[in-house]
Amino acid sequence: MKVPAQKIVEGIDKALEEEEKHPMPLLFVPVIEKGNHKDEAFLREKPTDIIKSGKFNKVPLIIGGTSREGLLIMRDLMEHSSWYHSLSADLEPLISVNLKIPKGTEETKEISHKIKEFYFGDKPVSKETWPQLVDVYGDMLFNFWTYRSAKEQQAKSSAPVYLYQFSFQEQSRHLHPADISIPGADHGSDLGYLFETAFNNDPYLHPDSEGAKLSSKLLKMWINFAKTGNPTPVADKSLGVSWSPVTKTELNYLKIDKELTMHKDLMKENMAFWDKILAS
Repeated sequence: MKVPAQKIVEGIDKALEEEEKHPMPLLFVPVIEKGNHKDEAFLREKPTDIIKSGKFNKVPLIIGGTSREGLLIMRDLMEHSSWYHSLSADLEPLISVNLKIPKGTEETKEISHKIKEFYFGDKPVSKETWPQLVDVYGDMLFNFWTYRSAKEQQAKSSAPVYLYQFSFQEQSRHLHPADISIPGADHGSDLGYLFETAFNNDPYLHPDSEGAKLSSKLLKMWINFAKTGNPTPVADKSLGVSWSPVTKTELNYLKIDKELTMHKDLMKENMAFWDKILAS
């Protein structure tokens, strides 16, 4: 049976349960290709399994994210207040939808309790605790998987893995609603300093701004990486830093702010928490 793509998109809203619609429903996602057409398939195993097996192309890698990835959900929080109010009584829908664990099981109840205790303490999910909810989503959907991927690829690859966290904030360049006061660089804001993008409220960098200076540094490192596989192959005073890769014993990462600085153990406590939650 053939159905026009537009019809499929229009019908998605009816196919999703209410709790699946918020926040950020991912309607069309990559799938593992099955069947006998081995030569034509692009993805035949889970990416996590591929990394663990070591059966991937061993090339230098830059991987990272922003300091407040979860700000991506803020528009949904503002437009669907009933959704986040319901989470105050029960975090299970959040766990079930995003971690693909059946709702109502002992596993979801236990994970829900641990998340509430770790992020919220004895406070309810409310407008006052939006920052904590933002961090739950940021860690659960982005930060942990970046962290795990960097560690596991380093363990299986002979090529260097360069990890970063983008923390720079510029008032006129953000993705979340302007009246949100939660600090941090939101999801995708790093790309606006490498490429021209319409995602930012102000897609153009003013020549004398701190953002323009940072963009120049990032472009230099990314060009170095494309040419040599190393973002800082030689000492460069204009950068002021040598970007050290992740090692077997050190989770080195570059913090990208007004200044570029090296640090260790990205979001250590939060990542240790999710390591235990998602140990499998």
